[in-house]
Amino acid sequence: MIKAFITLQRKINKSISQRGFSTTIVRCVTRPARWLGDLAQWMSPTFRRIRREHAKWDAEHHVDTAPGNQAGWMADIESENWSHGRGYHPAPSDSLIRRLSDLDIDYRDYTFIDFGSGKGRSLFAASNFPFSKIIGVEFNRYLHDTAVKNTRTYRSDQQQCADIDPVHADAIAYEIPDQPMVYYFYDPFAEPVMRPVVDNIFRRLRENGKKCFVIYFNPVFAEYFENSDQFRRIAQGSEFENYWNRTRLGNKDANEFTSELLDAERYVVYESVSQANLQ
Repeated sequence: MIKAFITLQRKINKSISQRGFSTTIVRCVTRPARWLGDLAQWMSPTFRRIRREHAKWDAEHHVDTAPGNQAGWMADIESENWSHGRGYHPAPSDSLIRRLSDLDIDYRDYTFIDFGSGKGRSLFAASNFPFSKIIGVEFNRYLHDTAVKNTRTYRSDQQQCADIDPVHADAIAYEIPDQPMVYYFYDPFAEPVMRPVVDNIFRRLRENGKKCFVIYFNPVFAEYFENSDQFRRIAQGSEFENYWNRTRLGNKDANEFTSELLDAERYVVYESVSQANLQ
């Protein structure tokens, strides 16, 4: 009960900081109507099918990656950046696997890292490839602990990398390994966290010049990479331009444009340019 109250208090404070006091009041007043709309969507045939598919995937692989509804989840976040995290939702793993398949690399030379890794579903998708190592960085203790349990129980005939390491850490403070990397984002944070994390990626690339890729779903802050001379775009989904254009006009810290039905096509992939071009 105490954690649930702390979570509610934090959610209200987060909304006020992102949307302002008056908008937050309006949202609180209209919330019951929005709940009815959410319930109607939740009970629709499409979303019932999606839930069945998620449940089937979890059962087949002996894990728990469902969104769930832990009332006090936000109270367990110790990082001072608690207000900048997005809500948890399983990533579009089939689309991620296709993006990884398209990379023209020797996976054994690369480390895969998921910032905002939640319960680890993207880590397991990446394990279909023989990466040198797979890392998930998550600042929510509950989600991290679930990912650790999932790592112990995960089973798949397609798994080629068993070195999966869920890390409980603030993404800003995490020290990126000094090796070729494949970075993955599924719109994990608001700008106060996303910007420093991307800066750390840029810094590491300047220091070592080692090849890296960025796979970014729901790319709210795609301009960080679009405007950088360190990366070039090599692939994008059919919904990338539409999604990115809408978020550029909206409030990035209170993004309202996500939709599980379109997430699989809301992606963009970047490749680092050569070290010679950086100098």
